Amino acid sequence: MESSTSKEDVLKPVILKASIPLAVTFGGLIYTWIKAKRCLSKAPSLSTNEAISNGNNSQQGEESCLSLASMEEYEGDSAFGETSVIHDYSENPCFEEEINSLRSQIEGMKMKELALRLQFDQFCGLREQELELGEIKNALSLEIARIGFLEREISSMEAEHKKLEDWRSENKLLQKRFKKLQRRSMAQYRIVKEQALMIKAEEAEILRCHDELRMKVNIIDELEDEIKKLQRELDQLQAHKNELLKKIDTLERLHASKIEVSREDYNHVVDELDHVKKEQADEAKELIHLRWTNACLRHEITRHHDNVHQHQHGDNNIELEPGGGSDNQVTHYDSDHDQSHDDDGSSFEHHSVSHFVSFRHGNNGTRSKSGKLLRRIKRWVEGTETSKT
Repeated sequence: MESSTSKEDVLKPVILKASIPLAVTFGGLIYTWIKAKRCLSKAPSLSTNEAISNGNNSQQGEESCLSLASMEEYEGDSAFGETSVIHDYSENPCFEEEINSLRSQIEGMKMKELALRLQFDQFCGLREQELELGEIKNALSLEIARIGFLEREISSMEAEHKKLEDWRSENKLLQKRFKKLQRRSMAQYRIVKEQALMIKAEEAEILRCHDELRMKVNIIDELEDEIKKLQRELDQLQAHKNELLKKIDTLERLHASKIEVSREDYNHVVDELDHVKKEQADEAKELIHLRWTNACLRHEITRHHDNVHQHQHGDNNIELEPGGGSDNQVTHYDSDHDQSHDDDGSSFEHHSVSHFVSFRHGNNGTRSKSGKLLRRIKRWVEGTETSKT
């Protein structure tokens, strides 16, 4: 649509320029035809010639290809005819009318000549206009070709514009992809950087561990040297131990005889211990009997004390002194019994030992025997400990 409108805009001034000379020439032809018609109407005797001239005018208007040479020949013929007519008129005065008619014909011919010259000038102008029109047509064809070329260029430019738009959209997509890839590459760069830092830290840790391992290897070498030294010392100590074992064997052989003697003493002590246990059982029975009698006495004393308290308070205090002494004796007996239990620490039973020790306070003979027995047990225990060491 734009190309058709542009063509119409280009052709309008060209058509206007070409129509102006055509209109001028057409108006000139009409003017000459009207003027010639007026001139011919003045000579009524030239009706036949007028028809001929009209036919010639129509032929000249249609053909319009006469030359100046034919016009000059025609003028020469007319001048020769005129001189001949004048000569005949001078000879024969009867032909005056014919001379007038011929003069009118000559004038008509002159008018025709003028009309033909005007037509020729118009034809030349039309020819020039035709040439100009051809040039204009050529220029128009060139312009049309140029317009077609420009249209092709415009179409190519439109195609390039479309390509450019496509490239722009593709460029935008590529820019988005580039930004995404850039962000992804930055994230990967951060990760790689962190991994590089971690690798450096691990390398530093590995170097530190390597140094520690080297130090440990050095320490191990030193320890191996010390172990070798200690092994040598151990060998020496082992040799010394062997020597000591030999000496111990000899000492054990010597000590075996002593152990036999100590075993005899041990058997004797065991027999004495059994005898002491029997005596202790008897003493326990006696102690139980004494406790029972003590309880009975306490009961009687308390009852007697209650009876006396009712009669006289002062006499009650005097009579209670022996009872208090017995109580003190009993408590003293119990305290001695407990103290003996804490001091001895032997393997006897609690009641038997306490009874035995309490009874020892009352009986000097039994006390001396138990003291001897304890001393023998103590010696025997010390002897076994020294033998073990």
